Amino acid sequence: MAAQHKNNRKRRARKLRPRTPRALREADAWQLVKHDQKVRHAAIEADPTEREIFTTPLGTYRTHTFANELHIRNPKLAVEISQELPQDDQKIAAHLREIAARYPDEPYPIYQSAIIGLESRQRGAEEELRQAYQRFPDYPALRYAYAATFARRIDWEELRTLVGTDPDLHARHSDWRFFAPDTVANFLSAQAEIVFHEKEYEEALQYVEALHPIDPNLARILLTTIDLELHPWKRVRSYLMLGGIVLLALGILAAVGYGLFRLVLWLF
Repeated sequence: MAAQHKNNRKRRARKLRPRTPRALREADAWQLVKHDQKVRHAAIEADPTEREIFTTPLGTYRTHTFANELHIRNPKLAVEISQELPQDDQKIAAHLREIAARYPDEPYPIYQSAIIGLESRQRGAEEELRQAYQRFPDYPALRYAYAATFARRIDWEELRTLVGTDPDLHARHSDWRFFAPDTVANFLSAQAEIVFHEKEYEEALQYVEALHPIDPNLARILLTTIDLELHPWKRVRSYLMLGGIVLLALGILAAVGYGLFRLVLWLF
């Protein structure tokens, strides 16, 4: 698609700082979590404010703000990740890399580190995301963040392999009852890229329609890109309008400059 869309890719996998559900902030709950992952699942899922179900033309998507936290396997990591973090993005990413080094079998901390790096435009963040995906290719959050971020820079067949042909994300990952909203948004975005590349424009619009209630901003970006691709004259018109605005601004600056010049001559 258009370069404009490519430039917005870094916005795709939005920053998701590690968080702790309100249900697990109580000391007693955390004591239980240290011993039983099922308790963590039950406590997180019990908070209805973090859970949302989206019914779309392509199917139903069950999302939960803490879906990725639900799948932390190591209870020590579940506790450690809940601790207060620095406010600076670079320090947060560095801290998460340290945690990831201590838990090499857990995809969660390295995923979060890559996402924060992308959001804050840290050098090497895309390569970190690529390497994280290569380590954990079956982790949905990483898989689809990678697919959405590199959709225009990898082979289309590889992208199709990443996201598959079935829009039913839950059937593809049957062990995940919920997905984080960004995971679903990345998945639908990558699907839209593929079918648009295949010139299946109506199907691409269906993916955008499904995406809209989950991530309206991303849906608008995709819709604008599709519209410009289908109607090239609109692109020309937008360039002409931009050129006109620039010329008008230059004209105003020139007039102001000339007026100041005349004022200086009059004063001196």
